[in-house]
Amino acid sequence: MPDDSSLSVAVALDVHDGWPPVPSEPLLVHPSGDGFVVDQTPAFALDLSLGDTVAASRGADGTLRFERRITAGGHRSFRIISLAGSDLVEPVLERLGTLGASVTPSGFPQLWCVDVPPRAPEPAVRAALEEAASRGVLEFEDPRTP
Repeated sequence: MPDDSSLSVAVALDVHDGWPPVPSEPLLVHPSGDGFVVDQTPAFALDLSLGDTVAASRGADGTLRFERRITAGGHRSFRIISLAGSDLVEPVLERLGTLGASVTPSGFPQLWCVDVPPRAPEPAVRAALEEAASRGVLEFEDPRTP
């Protein structure tokens, strides 16, 4: 059994027309009370965010499998897909950082994960993303937008 510092929960994803490019996303977690706290910003499981507490059960293969969110941790997750070269995207990523958001590469080319903690002005982060999208620099996804 892995030690608590390397635990992950596999979140099954709905794949449509090849997107997302993986059937599940492993998220780093640590145990807390009756669940596990998410320790990273998801790239594809955008209905979860950093700091959420989730319920998981161990499958026959020993893998922890996501069941449900128990409590929200107050963070928001966005996914950015670059449509332009890095010269145009870098200023947007820097702007998000000045607004208090954390941006991390997803491990997939041109795809970044954005964490907006509770102290950051989420409307300003969204406005920066919308402005960049209107210029064709990027697309972004937000789980609260249908």
